[in-house]
Amino acid sequence: MFYNLNMKIIFAGLLLAATPAAAEPFLEGLTAYESKDYSKAKTLMQTAANEGNDYAQAYLGQMYYPGSDATPDISQALGFYRQAAKAGNPAGQYGMGLLYQDGKVETNKSSLFKLLKAIDFYRPAADQGFVAAKLNLGTQLWSLEAHEPAAACKLFQEVADVEGGCQALAMMDLSTCYRNGDGMPQNASEALRLERKVAMLTNDDEALTRLATDDGHPNIFAHTFTYRSTGWDFGGDDGRKAAIAWITHDARAGRATAQYITGAMSEEGFDGKKDVAKAIEWYKKSAAQDYAPAKKRLDALTPPDKKEAPTVAAAPKAYSSDVDKAPFKLKERPGDFAFIVGIERYKNVPEARFAERDAAAFRAHAAALGVPERNIIYLVGDAATRPKIQAYLDEWLPKNVKADSTLYFYYSGHGAPDAETRQAYLLPWDAEPQFLQSTAYSLKDVYAALNKLKAKRVIVALDSCFSGAGGRSVIAPGLRPLVTKINPMEDAGKLVVFAAAAGDQVSGSLDDQGHGVFTYYFLKGLSGAIARPSEDFTPNSIYFYLKPRVEDASARQNRIQTPQLAGAGEEVLFNIK
Repeated sequence: MFYNLNMKIIFAGLLLAATPAAAEPFLEGLTAYESKDYSKAKTLMQTAANEGNDYAQAYLGQMYYPGSDATPDISQALGFYRQAAKAGNPAGQYGMGLLYQDGKVETNKSSLFKLLKAIDFYRPAADQGFVAAKLNLGTQLWSLEAHEPAAACKLFQEVADVEGGCQALAMMDLSTCYRNGDGMPQNASEALRLERKVAMLTNDDEALTRLATDDGHPNIFAHTFTYRSTGWDFGGDDGRKAAIAWITHDARAGRATAQYITGAMSEEGFDGKKDVAKAIEWYKKSAAQDYAPAKKRLDALTPPDKKEAPTVAAAPKAYSSDVDKAPFKLKERPGDFAFIVGIERYKNVPEARFAERDAAAFRAHAAALGVPERNIIYLVGDAATRPKIQAYLDEWLPKNVKADSTLYFYYSGHGAPDAETRQAYLLPWDAEPQFLQSTAYSLKDVYAALNKLKAKRVIVALDSCFSGAGGRSVIAPGLRPLVTKINPMEDAGKLVVFAAAAGDQVSGSLDDQGHGVFTYYFLKGLSGAIARPSEDFTPNSIYFYLKPRVEDASARQNRIQTPQLAGAGEEVLFNIK
């Protein structure tokens, strides 16, 4: 089997040790790539590549093949990989090997020619310690054409000894070496030990399914297999019984792979009695978790007249609002920054409607205010984890924000109250309301980090609430909404803070606009202030527009929501004349 590993694995370790030319656009390109802004990533990487950064060249090769956001472009990939490889970059050498291995270049040549060319590129990358190249080189040397099993097994051993994304794959290949006695002395017990370790390290579905899959058809007698840390050895009843016990336990606990294998055992009559009806029950449970082999087997066993007609999901409603784009554009202010977080669909809590649309609209307005694109930190959805938010607050911003900078910090998503400490928390994507102190980010800590910055001014806008009573606020299961309100303005210090609601209120949304009611009128107020260059642009000029309109909109929804403002309301933020 050949392995095509993603760039997080491929470049791990190399970037830490390297100080390539044109590092700044390259690192910015990495940030854009992590945010899935592939167009921006390619532009920044191209700048770095043009200045001779061989890591950017290799990364561009990866973006064009296997590809990130579009159909692969072999010609582009070949050009960038070749440049990087000529510079001696192991990632570029790896990429060239990958192109030959997959038959994407010199397509008129024989498979043996392309295999040998792949080996020629993988070798120097492997010699530089490039783990993914070692693994792919090993698989090529294992092939029938080259067949250097001793060299292949040695490479698998080297990779298996290194913790990381390639380790489990190498262990599985090494177990094959031991089991077959090809390239090293046959040792079934060592093979079994490695297979157990892979199961414990990864709980990998592909490895677990080796038992039950033979070209998509269950054949549970086909392989010697290890399930979790208990051996399955068809040479003995004890191993078989132990494995069945583990599989049954996991199937009942809801594991899709175990449910599939249990169905296969029923269908094949592993206990001496075939029971197709029981097999279908288990396949259905596994298929309900989107497990492909179970779906395939279930389809084969279901008569055509019993199959359910496919349902077509309704297309999501397309929202459009007059605040999605800014109606103004100020000249660029190179020293200004924006840190924008928007989380709509959380991992562990209900969604915060329109939060990511809010964040996108705020981003458009920040750019219109003159914040350079390179100075906008934009974390939405599952990119907005606590470690990433903390890294930018505690490390990146202090290194980049200057004494004359204006920083805009915007958050749209759920807030939560800690009933014991009376502290307000912002919820990252993976937060758990019952463990706020370890999985969420306290507003107090956010304010403290922002107050430490040497910025001229920091403007905070929070479209969330902290009552635990619904809207953009959640509370741990079993607790009731707070009676005593939390003050989201406490500890704001020198910051100018706009909050969507008072501490005992709910922050709502406007369905017709597809935005939070606070964000909608905040951005309208911002645009209105910009449109009046004869007046001072102050926090109050926004707040006096914002407050009555949010109150009116929430009253029409039969609730109360009063935006809050803390800080120097009369301070002139900047001259827009």
